[in-house]
Amino acid sequence: MIWNTQHINPQQDLYSYYQEREQKKLQPHGDNTIAIVGGGPKGLYGLNHFINRMRLHQATKPCKVLWFNRDELFGCGPNYSIHQPDYLLINYCIGHLNAFCDKYSQKEDQQSFMEWLSKVKCIDTDVQPTDFASRALVGYYLQWVAKETMRQLPANVQLQLIAE
Repeated sequence: MIWNTQHINPQQDLYSYYQEREQKKLQPHGDNTIAIVGGGPKGLYGLNHFINRMRLHQATKPCKVLWFNRDELFGCGPNYSIHQPDYLLINYCIGHLNAFCDKYSQKEDQQSFMEWLSKVKCIDTDVQPTDFASRALVGYYLQWVAKETMRQLPANVQLQLIAE
């Protein structure tokens, strides 16, 4: 089976989620500012790793993370853009897709792509590890990973998404 965006219920894009979540004005957080340049999957993995390290070591010093990207496609980047046509597919089976690092499994709600797809799909077809997926659908998974990372930010960490 080839999974695409028509097989899931409509998902809110990450940038809109962020805008709703950050209605309040960001307050300065002192001198501890970290920048992540690049909002694609690698930038997302870096952000997720940093946030997990902060939680793992129970850091208490306030920190502000500036996450830069050239557009609003945070988490997915251009290769997994949620706006591309569904006929553009990934070139490997979905059983290999997992955006999380195993060493943080006790700290976060980790779901592989297959687990996530099984929960959000709107058709009555079993998800198989040998199935394929559209790049856009993988983009929605990556944006879900980013939302989970943002949802679990420690109280002393402030995240700002900058699309420029």
